[in-house]
Amino acid sequence: MLAQVTLSSSESKRIIAKAVVGHSAIKKAVKKAVKEGIVIVGLGSTNAYVAEEILGKKIEKELYLAGYVDEKGSCVLHSGLRLKEVILDRGEISDARTMDIIDKMQSCDIFIKGANAIDSQGNAGVMLASSIGDTIGKIYGTAKARGIDIILPVSLEKYVLWNIPELSKKSGMERVKLSTGVIQKE
Repeated sequence: MLAQVTLSSSESKRIIAKAVVGHSAIKKAVKKAVKEGIVIVGLGSTNAYVAEEILGKKIEKELYLAGYVDEKGSCVLHSGLRLKEVILDRGEISDARTMDIIDKMQSCDIFIKGANAIDSQGNAGVMLASSIGDTIGKIYGTAKARGIDIILPVSLEKYVLWNIPELSKKSGMERVKLSTGVIQKE
């Protein structure tokens, strides 16, 4: 017998979130970091589901993002409307912001950041709506230097045919002349 299962975008994101916190290889690291270290769940539509799985409670997913893509193109949610990213410091929810706590992070800690694209080699791409790189641009070097794991949960719904490292060499706010966005939502 054959069966076909078609998932909605939200169902796919829920399964990805369950995999992030439930996959044996990832689960051990996340579980340890939640108890003994720092876990940052960056803003994003998929990460909203990850945050719910880690916290065990519902959040306002439509406000747990900075940028998103809709029928109008690339959009930015006004910073005053966004929820704060979930940060767990030794199992306790922290009031700190990512940029405030990154200096405390060590190799046993985890940063979970959503992606906007994935290619056939598994390279993930993140769109930036800030000329200084937004969160990922600010923490990437520190994370790599310290051995902090960055988990990029992304679905094949965001699959692109082109090689993301090659695309990133040709793109950027000062190079791209036409775009379907960025629209700031008030």
